[in-house]
Amino acid sequence: MKKLFVIPILFLFVTSVAAQDSFTSEVSEWNQFRGPNASGIAARDAKPPLEFGEDKNLLWKIDLPVGSSSPVIWENRIYLTGFIEEKGELQTICIDRNKGEIIWCDSIFPKELEKYHSISNAAPATIAADADGIYVYFASHGLRCFDHEGNLKWEYPLPVPQFNYGHPSSPVIMDEKVILSLDYGGDKKRCLLALNKNTGEIIWKSLMQENTPIDTYGGRGYCTPVRFNNQIILHRCGGVASYSLADGSPIWWIPLLTGGTSTPIVKNNIIYAGAWLQLSAEELRGNFLNYSKFDDAIKDFDKNGDSLISKNEIPEDLFVFIRPEIPDIEGTQASAKYYFDNFIDKDKNGLADEFEWGETFKYFNKYVKDIGIIALPADLKGELSS
Repeated sequence: MKKLFVIPILFLFVTSVAAQDSFTSEVSEWNQFRGPNASGIAARDAKPPLEFGEDKNLLWKIDLPVGSSSPVIWENRIYLTGFIEEKGELQTICIDRNKGEIIWCDSIFPKELEKYHSISNAAPATIAADADGIYVYFASHGLRCFDHEGNLKWEYPLPVPQFNYGHPSSPVIMDEKVILSLDYGGDKKRCLLALNKNTGEIIWKSLMQENTPIDTYGGRGYCTPVRFNNQIILHRCGGVASYSLADGSPIWWIPLLTGGTSTPIVKNNIIYAGAWLQLSAEELRGNFLNYSKFDDAIKDFDKNGDSLISKNEIPEDLFVFIRPEIPDIEGTQASAKYYFDNFIDKDKNGLADEFEWGETFKYFNKYVKDIGIIALPADLKGELSS
């Protein structure tokens, strides 16, 4: 269980609206992931508390199931998702903002749960809300829509993503559409989905561009779509793209070395996205990348002198990438030995020769590029080059 500490003045801060140059809303609620249009910007007259905690500015607190979704606020209600692992239960929770009391809670028990990281859970996506209801995405089930009293209006089942760490992208409301990025699977499956927010019927489904500079099949894009005028801006696995809100047709796209893990923001007609891969940050690159020459690898690792490298000869600490600050957490490091059987040893003879070593180095080295934040003008057309 986790505890949610709700501070009234803090929620005054997060229930304000962010004005975009081409997307201005008069709604005062914090209605989706990172607030209106995912901007994360509060109103100019907001006055968040400088100090808060157990003994300062605390109005109430309640126990909740684990979950990684952000709180969403509509009028006097807070919406969250939760997960009870021992029961395989996924919850949609509505809380009275002023009293801290649960108004209603809906539970589902999917036959299959998505896989998730050891420090995460099966309830990571943030709810979207508007005057007509709330829109909930569980990758283990699909999209569901409730009215504000907790009555199920419709649901749109989706296949469970078959990946190690699931799919936490959050839905958003644009006009009368629920927009959801399904950036996982093969190139013929990755898509942007638009449903009628009142009925749950599909309006359009747009496949994502296949031209990317990375192997996207094993990757997932997690970002939440944002809006610019009548465009949907998506930071996806392998690039940034724009789609027509009306029919989902692609307007422009730019291939990038990025995993699509951060949600863009729009300001002054400029789109900003944080492009990142495990090997794009210098401090995360492992010492395997020091061995571009096979002769150097032979000198350091060839113990039996046969001018080849076996799996047992590769040191445990020869890393392709590593997060040195959190090395004990799952997925924060990958050794060259881990890749040996299914990647380095291409002819499956148990040994790596100069060609196999060189091809492996070239594969990982193509992702070694510092990108960081990219800024794009919004009035683009067609395929662009980075």
